[in-house]
Amino acid sequence: SGVGSAFGLYVLDRPGGEIDWDATSLLHLAAVTHGVYYGTGGEFAVCTALDDETVSATASAMALAIADVAAAQTAEPVLGERI
Repeated sequence: SGVGSAFGLYVLDRPGGEIDWDATSLLHLAAVTHGVYYGTGGEFAVCTALDDETVSATASAMALAIADVAAAQTAEPVLGERI
């Protein structure tokens, strides 16, 4: 319909660096855990008919997902575990 926006969300290996696909996949899973569903390749499509409450709830859930990924990146790995 042409109403809305599309964008990608990725985790980089460093500021201005390359896409870290493992961390990007982890962010996707963390977002799903917090109730935000988007494409496995980082694709979002946003309808412009969203109300403020929905946008706020989504932003809060994504903040939690990002915090989960940050915590996983700094956690001590368990033998045999892949982060």
